[in-house]
Amino acid sequence: MSALSDKRANERHRVLPWRSRGRAAARRGPEATLSAALDELRLLFGPEACKNLQPLVYSDWVNLPLIGGAYSHAISRLADVMGVLGTPYYDRVFFPGEATHSYDFSTAHGAFETGLRAARELLAR
Repeated sequence: MSALSDKRANERHRVLPWRSRGRAAARRGPEATLSAALDELRLLFGPEACKNLQPLVYSDWVNLPLIGGAYSHAISRLADVMGVLGTPYYDRVFFPGEATHSYDFSTAHGAFETGLRAARELLAR
């Protein structure tokens, strides 16, 4: 078993409610968001988990009008379809994005790689 105690291991689901706590903290600003995130890490991994952590970058996705804190995820049983989503439309419209990667969907590197793929497809025309 990991360093988590049995009790904490049985509370793995505690990370899931972070979204609502994260939104509430984000509305109060960067300091509240950092404090809430560190509290969550301490709860999951113990009091020493954050002693060497410092804030590096703060992104306020919750308050961006066109994003509103949204995120997406793919369903792994539909992985075969992901590559199809990236198929150019009449060789004029190209579709990069993590959801079009055949196996690295829902990842930043999948989004990056599909951006490179779409650029190569466009340049090859």
